[in-house]
Amino acid sequence: DDAMVNRLPGADDDAVIDVAGISVTHSSGTHTVNSLATSNPFTLSGGALSIVTTLQVNNTFMLAGGTLSGGSVNFASGQTLSIGNIGGNRTLTGVTINGDLTLSALAASVKIEGGTKFANAHLSGANSSLSFAPGQTLTGNILFEGANTGDRSVVMNGTPGTLTIGPTGSIKTVAGFGGTGAIGGSAGEMTLVNQGLISAEANNSTLWVKPAALAN
Repeated sequence: DDAMVNRLPGADDDAVIDVAGISVTHSSGTHTVNSLATSNPFTLSGGALSIVTTLQVNNTFMLAGGTLSGGSVNFASGQTLSIGNIGGNRTLTGVTINGDLTLSALAASVKIEGGTKFANAHLSGANSSLSFAPGQTLTGNILFEGANTGDRSVVMNGTPGTLTIGPTGSIKTVAGFGGTGAIGGSAGEMTLVNQGLISAEANNSTLWVKPAALAN
């Protein structure tokens, strides 16, 4: 409405981005909205964006830096949450992602905290990684994929602690994978509790499982 023209949306507002020919970048500051629907390319490159209820992604969405927290993320057909690789930290905290993470860039990485859940995480970029805060439970699938060499890693976020692979969770290499997969081994000692699946399904590649402790 007219009252919103001269202010940013806040925690009680439902924001919509649908303007032809533009892209949007959130680069600094801390902002909260009740919901956000974006039909334009959107990059979160810094600061913090908190969603109370839902984030509807109808175009490309890149987490290049900063923190995305809270709420549920829903996607139009063919869209995913892309993870960047340039400078700074990228964090997902307390987010329910009703779709996939894509880590296709060289050294793409993101920190998973606050009970964040996702359907699938596709680690196809060389030296890409997911790092977990202590006490997290994996309910989706982490897929080490891509024909290129280089590592794909699941590690702690620098703080020693426990990562649990829940009954519906899995970490696996997929057919055609040409790199090396690793679970644990750096960035804080990992205690791995496996209630789900760890599987090497690619020929001529290696999956290292090397936490400090393992309960299987």
